[in-house]
Amino acid sequence: MRIQHEAVLGRTRSGKTYYAAWRADQFRRTVGGAQVIFFDTKGTGGQGAGSVPGQWVMFDRRYALRDMEGDPLVWYVPSADQKVAQTELEVLTQYAMQMRDQPTVVVVDEAQVWAGSGQRSGPVQKVARQGAGEPQVMGIFTAQRPADLAKGVLTQCERVVVFRIDDIWESSYWERVVSQDVLKQVQRGTQKRHHYVVLEGGEVSDPRKV
Repeated sequence: MRIQHEAVLGRTRSGKTYYAAWRADQFRRTVGGAQVIFFDTKGTGGQGAGSVPGQWVMFDRRYALRDMEGDPLVWYVPSADQKVAQTELEVLTQYAMQMRDQPTVVVVDEAQVWAGSGQRSGPVQKVARQGAGEPQVMGIFTAQRPADLAKGVLTQCERVVVFRIDDIWESSYWERVVSQDVLKQVQRGTQKRHHYVVLEGGEVSDPRKV
């Protein structure tokens, strides 16, 4: 399986977190021995995770779980103190990038908190710079709008998954990556709740539902 970073964009309650968990689970099952680290910025993982294949659940605040099949999962809820949480994210991403013989998917929910449009460096950007080389790290970064994420993160994402976005036309990001006709397809395909489209190579998929 070729490793591609993904940005998952959409407004609150559009289905981003559920999709990110499902996609990470898909990666884990496809790539033998892969592990998952899910950094749950909102701290709501227990709510969305229960319906994900494998019955992901939160345990305490941190550390590894094992699902029915015995594969390693980490669902991490950071500290309420943002400085402490930043350190926690740095530790987890550093750990992921040191696993040279074990493919890892790192999901950062609400990634704009740690890699906002004005931030040039940080743990999310380090993950984004990693790819199919060694170590193999796949990043999945969720945010409400493309303008919220640092450019250095977005430009490294070959797949962009789009749920419904408020004021979709206001971001200059779209002008650089897709035509207006494609953007209209994106807008039409994401009108219904929990529906999304995938942008890849300048083309848009048919609408799908989580």
